[in-house]
Amino acid sequence: GGATCPSLLLEPSRTNLVPQSEYFGAWTNYNASAVLSEETIYGETAYKIVEDSTINYHGVYLNNVFSANGANHIWSVYVKGGERRYVVLTGRTGISSNDSAVIFDTQDGVWTLDVSSQNQAFSAESVGNGWWRIAIEGNPTSGAYDSFTIAASLGGSNHTDANYQGDGTSGIYVAMAQLEAGSYPTSYIPTYGVSQTRAQDICNKTGISSLIGQTEGTIYNEINFSNTSGVAGAWSISNGSSANRITMNTIGVNATYFTLSIAQNYNSGSTKLLSANVTYGANHKVAIKYSSTTMKLFIDGQLSGSVSTDGFGNYANFYIGANQTGVGGETRNFKESILFPTALSDSELATLTTI
Repeated sequence: GGATCPSLLLEPSRTNLVPQSEYFGAWTNYNASAVLSEETIYGETAYKIVEDSTINYHGVYLNNVFSANGANHIWSVYVKGGERRYVVLTGRTGISSNDSAVIFDTQDGVWTLDVSSQNQAFSAESVGNGWWRIAIEGNPTSGAYDSFTIAASLGGSNHTDANYQGDGTSGIYVAMAQLEAGSYPTSYIPTYGVSQTRAQDICNKTGISSLIGQTEGTIYNEINFSNTSGVAGAWSISNGSSANRITMNTIGVNATYFTLSIAQNYNSGSTKLLSANVTYGANHKVAIKYSSTTMKLFIDGQLSGSVSTDGFGNYANFYIGANQTGVGGETRNFKESILFPTALSDSELATLTTI
């Protein structure tokens, strides 16, 4: 979020399957050439895709990057307009029908060809100085081999507008390509000849029993839940085991909402649960209050549930983006995370969690 509004990005393990994510000179040219440019992004020198003078497509492409296995995959690449304003992503992607194409307008930030009928999702994020990170995502069919083309385009209503008379000097700028298994792009993983894997991110602080309320307390988080695709631990306080914990997970994921589940174990070893259905969205404010023999869940200004428990205590570890033993999962942006050693009142929690 930047220095004035920082957030902690905790991501799952992902692999960038593109063998040369920055050296576009190693990609196959198609009526174009990839040359180093004077443009930079995040301190890295970008390539310019320069068209030749033929009437044709003008770009670079990769073939047979991976064998599709029916799992969601997503391509992403950073682009900037040059003499050509439009960028076309096309090819036999295995993500939709053969030779499908989407055209992105680097000036207005919009897609000029809607291919949603082909079960293909696409997105764009402005990252400053005219640069965009654009992505296409889908579920490749079994047996297909993924290929990907980045080309210049004259724009228009269909992808044939990428088939045009080049002038031999014009083009677009590209940088940092990525292909990963998943339904959303994660932060960039550079590769230099072979695919690279980023380890899962986990944040924790252990041995802090004096900072955690042992008989009562409040745990507050503001979290971005826009990317939640499965069961995952979001945070926990514990003694490092499942026998003594309070932990939050997402379960029951479907197309419109997920279930936020709070589990607590202590003296008896039995699991006490609180849960509430939550719609997908940018941010949700969540607070757990435990005091004496009761635990309460507040979400976005509302009391969402209450349950009797058999006590609390002996908490020494605090995990963000992980469960009670430090095992993490899903990508989430934690905007704010606070431990209170005392139980706030219901009215205070309603105010604290109001969006």
